[in-house]
Amino acid sequence: MSEQKPGIYCIEGVPDRAEGEISARPMLEMLSHAHEFRFVHRIAVTKPEFFHHFMKWARGKYSDYPILYLWYHGYPEGISLNAEDDYHRTSIRFKDITDAYDATNCCWKDRIIHFGACSTLASTPDNRQFLKDTNLVAISGYTKKVGWVEGIAMELLYLSCLYGIFAENRSRKYLNEKIMRDCRDRLKKKSMGLVDELGFDIVVRRKK
Repeated sequence: MSEQKPGIYCIEGVPDRAEGEISARPMLEMLSHAHEFRFVHRIAVTKPEFFHHFMKWARGKYSDYPILYLWYHGYPEGISLNAEDDYHRTSIRFKDITDAYDATNCCWKDRIIHFGACSTLASTPDNRQFLKDTNLVAISGYTKKVGWVEGIAMELLYLSCLYGIFAENRSRKYLNEKIMRDCRDRLKKKSMGLVDELGFDIVVRRKK
């Protein structure tokens, strides 16, 4: 097994500075320095831009970056690529991602998707179906609306916890159900209530 820690492939929209929003990049730079992992950072505010970057990850070009990090505004079962889109014309839904998976003929069994977006995991049955349809190890994100400061604190805690587990068990490349369950359990203990307050969750693939 490779000794290289799994990388993060991040796609995000353009932050609304007037609303106090920030880019995910400074946070990833800090975590990358602390935990010695690589990351790729891309900007996408339209569907063609999003799928241009997303399909590179989906088809395995970035197989050493099994964590897909989507940093956007969100709603149940989806993300909004453009914060000003009130009618979801530039939204990406679970079904869009499932359709992309079906088109790739690739295996995502050692990958996860993290939705850094409000409320994306608000529907438990749909979360489970999405995992089943894509064969991902896990999806993570929020079931509630999240403030920027609290959300960033949770993101830092989550990724730091995950990479701490990698360092302990030397699982440098591949993700599995045990790692994600361990991370979920540790976060519950370490977050001092922040997990419950923000509705943060890690939904792990069930054993067959």
